[in-house]
Amino acid sequence: ANDIYYVKEGDTVNTWSTILIFGLRKGGNNYYAMDITTVGTQPTYLWKFTDTTYSGQTWGKPNIGRIKIVDPSDSGKTIDKWVAVLAGGFAFNSENSSDLQGKAIFIIDAVTGTPYWILAYNPLTGAADINNGTTSPEILEVDSTDDLYYLTKSDRFNFPIPSSLTVIDKDSNGYIDTLYFGNLAGHMFKTDISSLSKEDWTTYVLYTTPYTPAASYADKRLISSVNGNVLTLSAKPATNTFNIGETVFGLTSKAVGYINSVATKD
Repeated sequence: ANDIYYVKEGDTVNTWSTILIFGLRKGGNNYYAMDITTVGTQPTYLWKFTDTTYSGQTWGKPNIGRIKIVDPSDSGKTIDKWVAVLAGGFAFNSENSSDLQGKAIFIIDAVTGTPYWILAYNPLTGAADINNGTTSPEILEVDSTDDLYYLTKSDRFNFPIPSSLTVIDKDSNGYIDTLYFGNLAGHMFKTDISSLSKEDWTTYVLYTTPYTPAASYADKRLISSVNGNVLTLSAKPATNTFNIGETVFGLTSKAVGYINSVATKD
């Protein structure tokens, strides 16, 4: 739940209201929103969101915040837009290019549920992965024909994204500007959404698996970019390998490696 400033149905002015957005986990591929501002009264249903192509099971916790955009009715002005940032969801389809469920992230209008920007994997209409590690940090190429779906055919994105994104306001000005997220392959991404124009939003590949082992156990800094971004991992001393753990009865245990920290300087 989060407080947002918007015009409710039947009103003519903005008011602060509390909205709740939730998913269904294993129960479905939808997110729902309700206005729960007034204690002791029935919540007001606002919207349901799903994408028939890209939505997977909705396990990730939604993030709600503001971005600044160009006013659609006056290109000389900027306005605030309240949005929800949603994970693509879970699906049993890693590296199955014919099944696209969950292989996306969504930014949607928090008031109406209308999709505003979608980053997704599509092997047919997505941009080719021409960069593929040749720059640091690597940029994820995308193509869009409708200013809504920004698509890539990079193999790194051919995995579901079930977990919540980490949403950052780097300069503490009250607006979301950076997203961090990972997928089931263990690949980690950063998306810069600070621009007023969606077409200038840029996604970087921060970390991919498998990695090249560090020279020694003492050297745990496994990846860094020219901008000074660092992903730090702890490794198993005996073999200098990184493992996510062993699956035992559906639980992860006996982990011998773990993500220690993520530091960005840009």
